[in-house]
Amino acid sequence: MLEEIFGYSIQGEIAERRVWDGKKIKAYKAASTMNGDQVVVSHLLPYYGYHMFNDIFKIYDHNKHKFLDSLYRETERFSRLCHSGVANIIQYGIQGNDFFIIEEYIDGVSLDCYIRSYCGAMPEDVTIKVMSKILMAVEYMHCAGIMHKHINPFNIVLSWEGQLKIIGLCENIADELVAIYSNKYGPSSFDPFYGTRKLTGYESYEEINGEKIGYRSDIYSAGKLLFYMVSGTDAIDITSTNTDFDVAMKIVKEPLPKIRNINPAVSKRMQEIVEKATAITPELRYQSCKEFLDVLTIT
Repeated sequence: MLEEIFGYSIQGEIAERRVWDGKKIKAYKAASTMNGDQVVVSHLLPYYGYHMFNDIFKIYDHNKHKFLDSLYRETERFSRLCHSGVANIIQYGIQGNDFFIIEEYIDGVSLDCYIRSYCGAMPEDVTIKVMSKILMAVEYMHCAGIMHKHINPFNIVLSWEGQLKIIGLCENIADELVAIYSNKYGPSSFDPFYGTRKLTGYESYEEINGEKIGYRSDIYSAGKLLFYMVSGTDAIDITSTNTDFDVAMKIVKEPLPKIRNINPAVSKRMQEIVEKATAITPELRYQSCKEFLDVLTIT
């Protein structure tokens, strides 16, 4: 049981911020032992950190410092982001045999929780205001040379004071660790992540196909997010799927439904915006979040 990390006292797990059923990331609400400030402590690879780090050190020819330098450089890139729409990374490092990232705490709910529990489909004028904040934050990340890679309603937090923050950047760090491990040892029954449900349905077509991803992959995911906001329904329904393979097949094989068939109140213009953002071919999508934002907010 975790009690204190880097001078922050653990108060309890944030269940809805588990990733891969807690195998990839477990998140905890914590408070500074110095001033009481609340933060989120993200524990990367909580069940496998010790064994995985040891295996990765072997991949790096037992050069622990070379690996840690690479890991810290990547995390430092994210910690330098400073935008009102992006949750700040405050601190990071290894304690014991595990890697932790300390992030800004936002007192509120995820966009997914807000839509499912409070409002259902959002009116277009409200959707445009919320989506504009998301696109401005993602554009800021892209200008800093960073892809988010995990744009979905679970990684958008709405505070009770009306602020919006994008979270989930620590997933990229966990992705790097998993990739290093899996590229060496391959998926097998001995892989700690084998059989774990990983896909959310917001992944891009090219990511599922194993093709090169880029900033336009984030735009595709944002398009699916926009679909969810105005329809109250996921663009890809994964509730009836049992495996990542099933989810992947839905993403690459099934065309997105027409929003207006789900919510007739959605305008034809909004339908066209979503269709362009979620085009299968990246060249047919909006080429930047700024272009996406300009079209969305045009009067």
